[in-house]
Amino acid sequence: MNPLKKLHIETPLIRSHEISLINSNDEYERNIYLKLDNCQPSGSFKIRGIANLIQSNLNKNIDLIVSSSGGNAGLAAAFASQQLNLKSLVLTPTTVLPSVIQKLKSYNADVMIYGDVWDETDRKAREICKENPSALYVSPFDDKLIWKGNSSIIDEISKQLEEAIPDCIICSVGGGGLILGLIEGLIQNDWINKDIKLIAVETEGANCFNESIKAGHLVTLNNITR
Repeated sequence: MNPLKKLHIETPLIRSHEISLINSNDEYERNIYLKLDNCQPSGSFKIRGIANLIQSNLNKNIDLIVSSSGGNAGLAAAFASQQLNLKSLVLTPTTVLPSVIQKLKSYNADVMIYGDVWDETDRKAREICKENPSALYVSPFDDKLIWKGNSSIIDEISKQLEEAIPDCIICSVGGGGLILGLIEGLIQNDWINKDIKLIAVETEGANCFNESIKAGHLVTLNNITR
């Protein structure tokens, strides 16, 4: 396929009648929309940023994509590699589900199970890339090209809402690649000064972003409790 062709699709933006109804009252009707990035070819928004990272590095004669994720980021890297006729190696922690391994292999990815936690898995992935100059390390979230790719979500929402501007955007936060992409999209579409609230929702027990905001500096959790 054309190496410059985008690997993600424009996903539907639909109004949820049920969720809108639950959050409305006699005085105020709320319209709540869902951006269905679960419809992406790899199953999540991750393909937007990860494909952008990989395609932006194709001029460097890479022949191996290395990802450190037993989740949606690994699936996105494997899918993108398959589409671009590149080999992929996905490293996952020992907690990976067998169904994920099966799906990764369906994209022709090689799978290495290494480490009990993601930090150990990620260090191993970086070591492999240091030893192989033709390998490209693909972070699950920590790269400006990933954020740039994820910003396309706001590009699409801006077009799909036509003249309307949302009051609030709610997203989940893990590594931060999604929320940073949304912020970049708000800037690109001149929405950054439109008083749009951006609400980040984080998993209890893995809430390092929340703790960092409260402390005013980067906080590393001792462990993930849930």
